[in-house]
Amino acid sequence: MKTMRLETLSFLLLSLAPVVAGYHGCPHGFVRWERSCYLFSRISKTFWEAKQYCHHIGSHLVIVTTRCEQYFLNRQAKANVYWLGATDIHKEGVWKWGDSHVMVYSNWCPGQPDNGHGTEHCLQMLKTDWQYQWNDDQCYNRFPFICEKEV
Repeated sequence: MKTMRLETLSFLLLSLAPVVAGYHGCPHGFVRWERSCYLFSRISKTFWEAKQYCHHIGSHLVIVTTRCEQYFLNRQAKANVYWLGATDIHKEGVWKWGDSHVMVYSNWCPGQPDNGHGTEHCLQMLKTDWQYQWNDDQCYNRFPFICEKEV
């Protein structure tokens, strides 16, 4: 009887280990996926304020490098729009992440980026009919944002 309880307890602990480990190492309010922790803000800031906020809490605006990462963000997102960490402020049409790496993966809405009015230089993740896609927008608009912190 004791052996059966011990085996059951061991099975339950081993079953829960990946769930507990999935959040290990992330600050409060962050969600872990792969080797990063993500904070989906509930406050709205300009792109530059959001970038500064993330830096202040030891992270950076999210850098999306794969379709799998984008899918994770889509599943976690609650707001209609979020700032992501890329801009083409230095050279129109050349999108770079905050760490200065040129964007390789992208998830643009059809017809985007379009630099509307010649003033859209910051990247947002925008909820379309049934998914999130990317759009360029004016950096001074205020939206929630996603911070990323590597574990």
